[in-house]
Amino acid sequence: MPGNRQYSYSHAGINSVWNNLKGLGGAIDQGLRHTVLPSKIELLFMDFKVQDAIRHSFAVEEAPLIFSFHLSGFGRARIKRSLLSQQIVHGEPNKVVVSFTPQSLCETNLLAHQRYSIFNIYIAPQQLHAQLDGDLGSLPLYLRHIVDGSKQEPCARIAPLSLRTRIILDQIHNCALHGGMKRLYMECKTIELLLNQLHESSRKSIPHGQLRLRPYDVDRIHEARRIILEKIDSPPSLMELARQVGINTTKLKQGFQQVFKSTVYGAIRQERLRLAHGLLMEGRLSITEIGQQLGFSDASHFIREFSKHYGTTPGRLAKSRHK
Repeated sequence: MPGNRQYSYSHAGINSVWNNLKGLGGAIDQGLRHTVLPSKIELLFMDFKVQDAIRHSFAVEEAPLIFSFHLSGFGRARIKRSLLSQQIVHGEPNKVVVSFTPQSLCETNLLAHQRYSIFNIYIAPQQLHAQLDGDLGSLPLYLRHIVDGSKQEPCARIAPLSLRTRIILDQIHNCALHGGMKRLYMECKTIELLLNQLHESSRKSIPHGQLRLRPYDVDRIHEARRIILEKIDSPPSLMELARQVGINTTKLKQGFQQVFKSTVYGAIRQERLRLAHGLLMEGRLSITEIGQQLGFSDASHFIREFSKHYGTTPGRLAKSRHK
């Protein structure tokens, strides 16, 4: 079982959140590359392989906005403000995680035998406010509240990594310039990447036949996803979920499909299977225990669903760990 190691850092600058990843081990420390741009935006390039699972906790006081672009590696983070206020965030390839974690306890879980390739941008909310000259109308509701300072609660949002985003990331990674020219190039490309991500988050074009979702509706649909992922072993019914987030069941069903390209049940099933895969690779629980822990009706149901999704049985996957 991975250790739960606590570190404390105090660094000058707009934030020190990235420093909480230091001290996890030689291979990880060597795979971290930190850069401060002339604009004071901070970048962190992460490229390392984890042999043994790691659980790492750290406290955050003042926090920047973090745009985290995941290229490879599966992981999980828990953002906790109190016993009753927490969010679980899953990092996986080809996803973008936008997070804000002031006054919270964060726990990062890195899975064994994973190579992580992640690019983070750190920018203070007040700096983004200044960059946009206070024009926040086109931002998603949750980002608008963070940037204008009206919301100081932890939150995280996940979106697919678009082709345009991937192209900009490749250009940043393959930059062949040096010195001042490289710093200027990185500054421009980072701003381009931020603008592209903000634009993709705020697009208002609606394909024919789809619901017109207000920023409030999208925020409630994200909250619904957070609830089912947090209660993945025993999620609420669709009617109860709609009641909890404050929208009707029709808007929840159709809106969830629009936002996440999946039904509510499909998201529950996919998350259960993803967690099952990680637990099998860790090797601490039996197949029956994993099925029970994740809410499958019985072991045969778990094996059937797992085999359909991954093309192999849980038993064969567990045995492959030792090869």
